[in-house]
This record gives sequence, structure tokens and C-alpha cells, in this order.
Amino acid sequence: MSDYREGEHLRVTIEGTFKRDGGPGYLILDVNGTLHRTQEANKAVTVERIAPADWPPQKDDVWSDRDGDTWLGVLVDNDDTVGEPYVDLVCSRTSKRVPVGFTDEAISLYGPMSLVRRIREQWTDADGTAWDLNRAYVDRYGRSWVHTGAWHDLRDRGREPSFGTEDINVPDLPIGDLITMHGLTAHDQEGADR
Repeated sequence: MSDYREGEHLRVTIEGTFKRDGGPGYLILDVNGTLHRTQEANKAVTVERIAPADWPPQKDDVWSDRDGDTWLGVLVDNDDTVGEPYVDLVCSRTSKRVPVGFTDEAISLYGPMSLVRRIREQWTDADGTAWDLNRAYVDRYGRSWVHTGAWHDLRDRGREPSFGTEDINVPDLPIGDLITMHGLTAHDQEGADR
């Protein structure tokens, strides 16, 4: 069994041709939508980790490239027709750039990339339960909710983080309402960081 984690970005160099064979010790790779299978121990195949499973970058992340230069995850408030904000990478060296909105280019141009620091935003509810605001949560209806970055100042409950879904017809709600109306709990995390 390999020690690769789902979501890791790999650079695979293959010399020669693929042979069809089964058994343990094989990697299955998705390359531009096509699955490739190759023997991990094959001397003609080299595998290099180029970005961890923590990729893509999040707001305020600090990353390092192959030369040890620092990159910062910056939230861009997009003003195009879609209007969705996204995270871009900005390098401490002005000579290193990636096209705006194309963060994955940093991997191919300057990788391997490694995560130096990720800020974990948390909020603690009245019961003392800590909520990780960098994670998505799933309610009892199967809907995924993420912290929008906004906060609600509620007279009876104080300040609560606002959560929203991808469905524009569903309003953003303070987390307390999600807990009471949608059965959300701190254990309903949806796997990976967003």
C-alpha cells in the first residue's frame, strides 16, 4: 500500500510504455480526465510530490516553493460577471508570478510547493463546542454549508459566523440557526478543508 494521500498533486515521469498487469503496488493517476495505472516500483517511473493534499491555497496561507521563496494566499474579491471571490498566490519575489486566477500554475512553474502555515479560524458556541470555520459542514438534508466570512451580530446570542451553501436560493444563516433548524453538529464535517 502506498503512502500517498488522496488529493496530493504528483509529477509522474514515465519512460517507456505502459503494460497491462494487475496486483498490489500500483498507482492509479488521473491525468486530464484519463486514468493511468503504473507499477510504483518500476525503475522507469519516477514520482515526485509537487503539492500536498492541503492544496489549493486558502486565504492567509503561507506556502514555500522549490527555491524556498514565500507565497501568500490572498483573497481576491472578484468583480467579473460571476463575482465569486477566490484565493490567489502572491510571491515575496516580484519576479515570480502566476496568472491571476490560475493558482495551479504555481505548481508547474515553481513547484514542488509546500504549506508552511495555515491559519485555523475557530468559533466556540455557548455550549463550549469549537467549530472549525475552515471546514464545510453537512446538515441533516445533505446540504454542504461553509463559512462565508461574514458575521451576524444577534441581540440574544451575540456574534455568530454566517454560513451559506452553493444554492443561491438558500439564504446565508448564522450558525446557531443551522444548529437548531438544520440539525448541524460540529461532527458533521465534510472531509477536506475548503
